[in-house]
Amino acid sequence: MADQIPVPSPGYYPDGAPTSYWVDCIWVDKVFGSCQKVVTANGTGTAPASCTTLTTVTCGTPSCTFLNSVPSADDFATLSWLVVVPVNYTCDSGSGTVTVTTQVVATIYSPSGTTPACIPFSVSCGANILNGIVYATVTLCLELKTVAHVQLLVPAYGYCEEPPCGVENPCPSPFPSQLTTTPPPVSSIDS
Repeated sequence: MADQIPVPSPGYYPDGAPTSYWVDCIWVDKVFGSCQKVVTANGTGTAPASCTTLTTVTCGTPSCTFLNSVPSADDFATLSWLVVVPVNYTCDSGSGTVTVTTQVVATIYSPSGTTPACIPFSVSCGANILNGIVYATVTLCLELKTVAHVQLLVPAYGYCEEPPCGVENPCPSPFPSQLTTTPPPVSSIDS
């Protein structure tokens, strides 16, 4: 039986937590403005001939298309997206899709150089049929953001060290080496 290795928390350091750190520059997507919005939308479509009962209803993959930005005071903007969700169904005589579309509007901090983003992170749908028409309803949770790809200055203790999984010889680091000298303490870094 292999030795039991305790499961460390993120940021595992085999010799204890470091006492000083470097200041590193990383290239990341930074969020400037963000909000969540729940949206419910409806759509209709004609059912196949002699379709009277829906047997399955499934949500397709939602898509967001940015439409426009109307600037307002203090680098805020009113942003709008077109959201499209296909609702697929089968019935006693065939199958089809109802495309549900809606426009989503939000006022978000949006300084020059940022890009609007719309991320659907939850979707539910339902449908029923009446007189040959399929009525579909979709409820979405959306995360609306403005982002920019930036160089961000952050304190860093170096690379995360992965604990061994109980093997005798741990793998070598896949990362390039950092500075070989001890970094200066935080208090000695001038602003």
